[in-house]
Amino acid sequence: MGVSLHYRGRLRCPDLIDPFIREVTDIAASLEWECDSFDTIITPDDENVSLEYLNFWRPAGWTAVRLRGLFVSPHPQSEPLRFLFDPEGRLIDLLDIQFGTPPFAELPWLFTKTQFAGPQTHVDIVGLLKYLETKYFGELHVADEGTYWETGDLGALKARMGLIAGKLRQVGEALDGLPKVPDEPAETTLDRIEAVLRRLADEGSANASETND
Repeated sequence: MGVSLHYRGRLRCPDLIDPFIREVTDIAASLEWECDSFDTIITPDDENVSLEYLNFWRPAGWTAVRLRGLFVSPHPQSEPLRFLFDPEGRLIDLLDIQFGTPPFAELPWLFTKTQFAGPQTHVDIVGLLKYLETKYFGELHVADEGTYWETGDLGALKARMGLIAGKLRQVGEALDGLPKVPDEPAETTLDRIEAVLRRLADEGSANASETND
């Protein structure tokens, strides 16, 4: 739960992979963001590899695929940006490579949650993506739960993050107040937690209706 940025895309051409990696590494260093490179060869014989997924975007009879890219962490409380490219310059998801099951998308969605890092980190990431879109990507799609990518409205982003932060505090306080029952079966505890969450959701719906009225 929390505001996230979702993105997917492909570079204009595979020859841009190395320049992309070099420039994003330099940008991350200048902003003092954590940045880790990734460069590996995977084969059909590797463990923890989804052959169904790999065969989806590689020709039959493939023997090895080189994956290159970066994991960039703009903030300690932000999930990293994952720029991992296949040989054709498409962004791919490492989890799909390991555990992917059909149906597959040619361009899988990736995401980074910024809720706990704050609006400035969110704005910085959007700025980076817009710059990279112009210089490197032939195709880049972004879905911004804070709407800043589409609107540039910082007030709306802050309001959205603030609303969710309030809801998270409310849930945390409610769960902290949940009585502990010795030797209670886990299933019963989960049922009580679910009841609390349902009550909060119903209260939120009721408050929203009163506001609209």
